[in-house]
Amino acid sequence: MTNHESDLKEKILVVDENNVPTGLVKERGLVHQDGDWHRITAVYIMNKNKEILCQERHQQTDPAVFAGKWQPYVGGHILHDETPIQNAIREIKEELGLSVTATNMRSGPVRRSNPNHIWIYTFLYKFSGKMEDVSFPDNAITQITFLSYDRITLSMTNDPNRWASRMNSMEQMRQHLT
Repeated sequence: MTNHESDLKEKILVVDENNVPTGLVKERGLVHQDGDWHRITAVYIMNKNKEILCQERHQQTDPAVFAGKWQPYVGGHILHDETPIQNAIREIKEELGLSVTATNMRSGPVRRSNPNHIWIYTFLYKFSGKMEDVSFPDNAITQITFLSYDRITLSMTNDPNRWASRMNSMEQMRQHLT
């Protein structure tokens, strides 16, 4: 089974449009196929220069997770048996190979994304390591770089198809990132 196939089998808690659990747990692939509301995390990682870690998703990644696009966060689907913070910590380990704790992590807003039927739990993680500490164990990322908020938003404005995120998500996060 490929990583993508196993990801589609992950068990996800279905919530309603108000983020209230329905009691249903379904495989991730079915949640997307059926258009069910569910939860994800988005962890914005900031270095000491207040630059945000941006990652380029691998071209061979599932198109539903923005193959070949840049993202200013790491994260993923919250499993039925984990909390948002547990998911954020797990996703940082899976995507960047970093072992982190909640100590340097701050909760941000919980945002609703209507077209995707997702509730996004946002976090800010203060990264004090070195770039050499980062690896890509799940092969979902091809490269990373740290960029200022202004450089990210300029790039999103000039070349929006290059990015998985949109300007409105960055604008909503601005007060938490600066």
